[in-house]
Amino acid sequence: MLFSFLAVNLLLAAGYLYLVNNLVLTAAAYEHHQNESERLSAELALLESQFTKKAATITMDYAYSLGFEDATSRSLFAYRTPASSPFISATALSLAQSGLVYRP
Repeated sequence: MLFSFLAVNLLLAAGYLYLVNNLVLTAAAYEHHQNESERLSAELALLESQFTKKAATITMDYAYSLGFEDATSRSLFAYRTPASSPFISATALSLAQSGLVYRP
């Protein structure tokens, strides 16, 4: 009887120590992740501020100097293949790009 009482108490004490240890480790990990989250939020705010400042310096003249062109001259940038055929010929492609309709 005394042996089973001691065995149960030992088992309960081991379980208690395990749970307390797990609680302490979880609290430490939570604090670490909370600090990391705050650090990343501050870094993100800094990067967003830098992006906003740089985005304000981009103008059309700057884009032209980099070689960009107005896209308004191209009204068709995508085309659709005819439903009757999954493939489109080179002639049909050139017609579609010129704005003409291809009907097989």
